[in-house]
Amino acid sequence: MPDTIAGKFSINFIKLCGLVFSVFTTLSIVAIYLWHLVAPEKLQWMSPAQLTELRGLAITIITGLILSQLTAYFYKNRV
Repeated sequence: MPDTIAGKFSINFIKLCGLVFSVFTTLSIVAIYLWHLVAPEKLQWMSPAQLTELRGLAITIITGLILSQLTAYFYKNRV
C-alpha cells in the first residue's frame, strides 16, 4: 500500500466508491420490493418466484444493516 498522499487518497476514493455503490444497490433492492408490494399488478414486472427471492435479499440486507448499527453502537458505548 503506498504511503504517499496520492496513494492514500486513491485508496480512500476506492472505498468511498464501493460504499456509494453498496448504498445505491441496497436502496434499489428495497425500493423495487416495496414497489411490488404497493403497485397495481399491471405495473409489476417480476414473477412471484423472483419477488420471493428479492424479499429474502431485502430482509437479509435490512437485518445486516440493523445488526451492524447495533454492533457499532454497543462497541462505541461499552463500559
